[in-house]
Amino acid sequence: MEDTTPKMRMYTFVPYNISDKQKGIQSWHVAQKYDERYKDNEKTWDFIRNHMTGIMLDGGTTNNSQDPERRGTLNVIMDQLDANGIEHSRFYEPDLNDALTAVAFLADDRVFDFETYPDFYDWILEVKMNPEYKYAMDLKNPQIRRWDYTQFKMAFPEYYDQWVEEVMGGVKNTFLRELTKGKKLA
Repeated sequence: MEDTTPKMRMYTFVPYNISDKQKGIQSWHVAQKYDERYKDNEKTWDFIRNHMTGIMLDGGTTNNSQDPERRGTLNVIMDQLDANGIEHSRFYEPDLNDALTAVAFLADDRVFDFETYPDFYDWILEVKMNPEYKYAMDLKNPQIRRWDYTQFKMAFPEYYDQWVEEVMGGVKNTFLRELTKGKKLA
């Protein structure tokens, strides 16, 4: 029998300009902060007991600027997590003038398993369109294969909403997939 239990990973974002050793230390710090902050959350304990896989990603720059034009990319990631209601932790390193050096969150497999939970583009082409329609659409608009995610979303809004709910399990997972997709490992 196939195991259908959702898998989880902890994602951490760290600045690009600290040593590899420091990236690991900052990720460890922020993971501990996450565990402390969400110690009463069953999802946290499920992750600790059954998953314990961490992915450390390049978070770019960090600074204390409040000017939106100058905000560090790691700070922007933290702001986006806040704005989207994503449970997360953050760590400010005292030895680096209290700079934000790591942000962490948990994500289930809908965020990172592209085979079971295909991207909207793949889902709409493979699940929602029969071969004849795909062929006709290619003839009518050969540029469609070059469309980006946003163009497909705008062209098929009702299908996009269906994909968000039925495949991704909601807007939070959809946001996390877009946040992590294509990011470099730290």
